[in-house]
Amino acid sequence: MAIVREKLVKDWYAAWNSGDLKKVSEFYTDDCIYENAATGEVRHGTKELVASLKNTFYDYPDTKLEFKSTFYSENVVCGEYIMRGTQAHASNPAIPFTGRGFSVRGAYVSEWQNDKVKRHTIYEDYLTLMRQMGLMPSAPVKK
Repeated sequence: MAIVREKLVKDWYAAWNSGDLKKVSEFYTDDCIYENAATGEVRHGTKELVASLKNTFYDYPDTKLEFKSTFYSENVVCGEYIMRGTQAHASNPAIPFTGRGFSVRGAYVSEWQNDKVKRHTIYEDYLTLMRQMGLMPSAPVKK
C-alpha cells in the first residue's frame, strides 16, 4: 500500500480552494464514496461527486478552506479546517437564498488508494453554518 505523501495532500487542498471541479475530481477514484455526515448526503463515484460540487461551487463561489491541522497514517488522512464563504445563489431548494456569509469549523477522514481518495467523510458544524446564514435562530444567550 502506498503511503500518502504530504505534498500530494497539499495539492489536494489547493485543488479544493481553486474551485476547479476538474482538478478536484482528479484526486478521487472513479468509484469513490464522498459523505457529508452533517447532511446525510452520500455521493458514489466521481460523476455524482462532481454534480454535487458543481452546485456547491456555484452557490458559494468564494468558499475557501483554511486547513488547521492534518494527521497522516499509512493510507488515511484526517484533518481540521475552517470553511468560509458567502452564498451567491440558491440552487438547493432546501437552503433559501440569504446572501450571507459563514465561517465554520469542520473535520474530515479520507482513505487513500494509489494516490487518490477512495472514501472521504466530512463532519461540519452545520447548525452554526445555518445560524450564520440566518436560516436558524441564534444560540441562546447565557445569563
